[in-house]
Amino acid sequence: MIHAIVMAGGKGTRFWPLSRAVKAKQFLKIVGDQTLIEQTIDRVKLVADQIWIVGNECHEPFFAEIEPSLAPDHILYEPEGRNTAPCIGWAAAEVLKKDPDGIMVVLPSDHCITHPKEFRRLINKAIDLVKHDDCLVTLGIKPTFPHTGFGYIETKSVTNEVGQVVRFREKPNYDTAVRFIKNGGFYWNAGIFVWKAKTIFDLIKTHIPEDAAAYDRLLHHDEGDDHADLIATFGTLQKISIDFAVMEQATSVTRIIPADIGWDDIGSWGALEQHWSKDEAGNASRANVVAVNSRNNIVYSESMLVALIDVDNLVVVETKDAILVLPKRSDQKIRELYEQLPEGYQ
Repeated sequence: MIHAIVMAGGKGTRFWPLSRAVKAKQFLKIVGDQTLIEQTIDRVKLVADQIWIVGNECHEPFFAEIEPSLAPDHILYEPEGRNTAPCIGWAAAEVLKKDPDGIMVVLPSDHCITHPKEFRRLINKAIDLVKHDDCLVTLGIKPTFPHTGFGYIETKSVTNEVGQVVRFREKPNYDTAVRFIKNGGFYWNAGIFVWKAKTIFDLIKTHIPEDAAAYDRLLHHDEGDDHADLIATFGTLQKISIDFAVMEQATSVTRIIPADIGWDDIGSWGALEQHWSKDEAGNASRANVVAVNSRNNIVYSESMLVALIDVDNLVVVETKDAILVLPKRSDQKIRELYEQLPEGYQ
C-alpha cells in the first residue's frame, strides 16, 4: 500500500506572533480557506491508501478536528521534536508493522502547492520508480530565483522527467545561489520523498549506527507494550535531519523528479507577499489598512485598523497580545526573537 506520512511537528517560529507553540503554523489559515495541514492531506488523499501524521502531543486537539476519519493509531505523537530522521524512522517502523512492503510518501504539513494535479502525477511517477527500482525519490522544485533560504539538489542530466542526484547542497549565500541558477541542474529541496518503508528504515540504521538498536526497539514495540517505553526510546534518538543522516550519503540510489507544481514552503511572513491580494501600491494584507505614501508592505491584523504613512517594505503583524514590526529583509530573524520572548508569549 501507499502510506502518506505528513510531518506536522514544527513550531512555525518564523510566523510569530500568529504562530504559537499551542497552535503552530500548520494549523493556521494563512493561505486559502483551509489550514496548511488540511491542504496537505487533501492533495495527497488521492494517491495514498493510508495517511499518517507525525506531530507534537501538545497539538492533539487539532488533529481530531482536521481529519476525524483518521485512525487514532495513525497519529504518532512525538514527546519532543527531534528533527526529521527520527520522525521518518518512527513512521517507517509503524508502517512496517502493518505493511512490510509499504511505500511511503513523506511530505511536510505546511507547504503550499497551487498545482495539486501535477503534484499527484509526479508522486505517482515516483511511486512507480520505487516499485521497480527500490530507489529513493525526491521532488526537486525548479528554482525561479536565487533563493538563499532553501537547500539545493545538484543533478545529472534528466531523462524522461527523472534525473540522478549528484549531491545535496546546503543553503547557499546569494552569489552561490546565482551560480546555481546560471549553471542549471540545480533544484530547490522541498523535503518531499518517496521510498519503501523497509529501505529507508534500513538506511537510517546503517547511517546512524549508534541508534540502530533503538530503532529496532521501535519496530518491535507492540500495542500491548508499555507506551512509556516507546516514548523513552524515541527520546534517545539523535536529533538529526534525514538530509544529513541519509540523503547526503545515499545519492547513488537517489533519483530526482523536477517539479513545476506552484510550490512554496511558506517559511516566513515575507513569503505571503505573493499569496495575498495587494493594493495599487503593492501592500499585501489580511487586515483593514489605510496607507499613505507606503509601498510593498505586508500587513496582518486580527482586530485593528492599521495605518501606514511613508513606510516601505515592512512586515506589520497584530494579534490579541502582541505586535510585530520589522523590515521584510529581516523576517528570518524572527526565530532569534522567538528564543528571547518572555514566558507565555511563545
